[in-house]
This record gives sequence, C-alpha cells and structure tokens, in this order.
Amino acid sequence: MSDYESNDEKITVKSLARRSKVAQCMMLSKSIDEIALELKISPSTVKRDKQWVMKEAELWVNEQALGGFVLDCQKQIERIEECIQNLKNMRNDPTLEIWQKLHLERTIVDVSAKKLAILDMMPMYHKFTNFMKKHASTQPDK
Repeated sequence: MSDYESNDEKITVKSLARRSKVAQCMMLSKSIDEIALELKISPSTVKRDKQWVMKEAELWVNEQALGGFVLDCQKQIERIEECIQNLKNMRNDPTLEIWQKLHLERTIVDVSAKKLAILDMMPMYHKFTNFMKKHASTQPDK
C-alpha cells in the first residue's frame, strides 16, 4: 500500500472519478481548500488524491519518456551498426592500401565507442522524473 492511499480505501470507480475531478481542479491551479469546497470532500482527501494524481502522472510520463527515448536510441544504434558494417565492407576491399585499412579500422573503433555511449545512456531518463517533481511543487497546498 502506498503512502498516498489510506488502508481502508480501495480504488473504486467512485474514487477514480473523484481523483479525476481533483486533477482537473489542480490543472486550474485551485488550492486544496477550494477543491475541497467545490467537490464537497475533506482537505485531507484532496491532499491524498493530489498525491495519487501526481504519482500516476509521473509514472505515465516516465513510461512515455522511456519508450520514446529508447526508440530514438534504437534508431541511432541501427544507423551506427549499418555504418560499422559499411566500414567493414570497405576495409575488406583488396584494392586498399594498408594505411587506408588502418584508418578504416580506427574509424570502426571510434564508431563502436559511440554505440557503447548510446547504450550506456539508455536508462538515463531521470529528467522527466525531475520535471514531474518540479511540477508537483508548483501546485498550491492550501
């Protein structure tokens, strides 16, 4: 059980509908007291629902960000792998001199290092989490 749900509250259609209304009010920058008054619920329920909404929004943004970021990385990796294969094919050309083959070999190593750098960055999507934390802090608590 998370810290933004009470022990006795299960997620129901009613609570989801209420949380949806709380989210709409949050987007209008309404205070917790204004939301409580408008929806006829307690401020503590608004606070709990606000935490739930922000957590769900953060999860959604992370899923979207990770999916898009990973897709972009995969496209770049495919391009790099194609480049590496082309370089290897060129390197195997019997008409090339040794110095040309060595130059191609160094280029293959450099391009492979870029591929590894992209692979290393793939899990680094924390900026989206920071965005959600920043956005959560801009919502008024009163």
